[in-house]
Amino acid sequence: MMVSAYFCIADPKVCPVRARFLGSSFVPKNDSVASLDDFVLRGVRQQGSTPYQIMHRSKKITQFMASFRSAGGLAVMDGTDAQDDCTSPSLLHSKYEQMVGNFSAWAKQLLGTLMHGAPAAKQRGMHAALVDRHKASFVPDGKHRHGMFTGANIAKLRQSTVQELVGHEELRAVLEGLSYDWFSFDAGRRTNHPDD
Repeated sequence: MMVSAYFCIADPKVCPVRARFLGSSFVPKNDSVASLDDFVLRGVRQQGSTPYQIMHRSKKITQFMASFRSAGGLAVMDGTDAQDDCTSPSLLHSKYEQMVGNFSAWAKQLLGTLMHGAPAAKQRGMHAALVDRHKASFVPDGKHRHGMFTGANIAKLRQSTVQELVGHEELRAVLEGLSYDWFSFDAGRRTNHPDD
């Protein structure tokens, strides 16, 4: 997300809606757009920067997911227990890379959760409609959508940048909480990680 945010901020053609509302030269005051690597490295340490905010929003998501799972799958958001006539809430950890990598499989999984208990024919019909409607959405467009595969954005960073990010404990915990890895950049560090 940090890499994607950099290109949105640094290149108005990538995110024309953002540029239209904020101006084509608008850069948030706590961000550095000198280079992608600088944006990410400085950003994870700079409170108020876009990368820092992304990391902290993601941390809240991991905390929610952990709380949800530790409560046995029951999330109590309003202080009351689930009603007897309602099904227990469930948590589906949906990943962008899964959606763009195989939209059909991702949509089937999503619909299986959202339409649990609905007739199979209805689920198949909804699945077919979604796949047909969005089949062109997951191909590179030369603007915001370039490499649409797991690891495409991390591959845009210098290896030295990734190595430094691997050592950032808070970011590492967030990625682990979201079931992401470092594509073997962390191989040397993982063997000494206390949780392994």
